[in-house]
Amino acid sequence: METQIGTHIQIRSSFSKEKNVNVSKYSDTNSAKAQRANVDTFTRSAPETDYFSSDKYKALRAFSESLKEATPMELKWYKRESDAPEDIAKVNFECLNDITEPVREDFSSALEKAGIPKDVTFEFDHDINTHKATVTKISDENYRESVESVINSFRLGMSFIGFASRVMNGYVSSAYYPSIASNLEVCYGQDINDLYIDEEGNLCGANENLQKAIEASKIGEEFCPDPHHRFPAKNIEGIIKRLISDENITPNVSHMGYDGESIYTNDGEFKFGKDFDPDLFGEEKYAMRGSISLYIGRPYDRWLENEEKFY
Repeated sequence: METQIGTHIQIRSSFSKEKNVNVSKYSDTNSAKAQRANVDTFTRSAPETDYFSSDKYKALRAFSESLKEATPMELKWYKRESDAPEDIAKVNFECLNDITEPVREDFSSALEKAGIPKDVTFEFDHDINTHKATVTKISDENYRESVESVINSFRLGMSFIGFASRVMNGYVSSAYYPSIASNLEVCYGQDINDLYIDEEGNLCGANENLQKAIEASKIGEEFCPDPHHRFPAKNIEGIIKRLISDENITPNVSHMGYDGESIYTNDGEFKFGKDFDPDLFGEEKYAMRGSISLYIGRPYDRWLENEEKFY
């Protein structure tokens, strides 16, 4: 079962626990960007296309309406933290559409300007943390270097697409791991690789700053050695234990491709840039994943408290 939301984009994920994980800063800009998003879905059609009568538009509209019909207890997880009427999932897709418009609309022309023939197809891995891509397969090796150069000129847009794709396909803990690792280092000077869980389920290896932060969080308070760097989760111990105990953390890399017409992603069942079954949007797990796909509201605690709804 495939899923399309836009004009072709594909990804696959993975991530290993490495020291000094580099984490992109794009997550902190999403809320402001979403406020400016003024489109209805991830896809913008060509000017000559009546998009608002298309099946893709109707499918995403149906998805949005299905969220409104959720029970009050469930609905709060789809809503933004403000009083805005839009659900987070819909806002996230609007934001993703706005951010990635240059990627989707300008990529083919950028390849053409670089002298790359239209029939050259390729696949590539995009590292979300470093915003760098590596071509893994190409139909004409003569253009490998030029293709990589073009891809990397769209680096930030690719990272947004990659993160959203990984989350939508269930790699939530893998997508969150690098950000949490980076924040532990920045906020508390704590290397995530020094942390472990003992036989009794206790979190061990925490330095003094992290210990103080954990104890403060347990009573609803906050400990910030540097007021300019606040940890993005309220349940600090919970999110750390969840991530370091996950044996399936994979590299924060998305697999993408170009089919001669557009970019596509291939991280799992939910594929950006491929034909899809609209019924997927009716599944709770995709609605929940969509509500956090662009980090709006820093939803680490939301995911942790409702994790069973994401799978």
